[in-house]
Amino acid sequence: MWKNTTDNSLFPNPLNFKKKTSKEKKRIEKFFELVGTVIARSIMDERLVDLPISVVFWKLVFSETAILDDMEKIDKPLYKGLKFIQDIIDRNELASSQQQPP
Repeated sequence: MWKNTTDNSLFPNPLNFKKKTSKEKKRIEKFFELVGTVIARSIMDERLVDLPISVVFWKLVFSETAILDDMEKIDKPLYKGLKFIQDIIDRNELASSQQQPP
């Protein structure tokens, strides 16, 4: 249910619900509901909980924008692929901007 990141924090691991029985789905939903309730209560009571949740996850919880470099902490192979594509796009944009007359 949780994926360890490169900085040893936790990020929710996507689940394939198509392969889960309804009983398994219900158990997973209850677990996440419990974790959410514990975290919400600890925030409301201003208590520290020693749960190393990923900074990237907190960004998403608080509707902040996650950037491409954040992906490196969660899934390094995926990050490398996305970074490769982004570099190609950046090079193409740079080349096309240099070809246009002023």
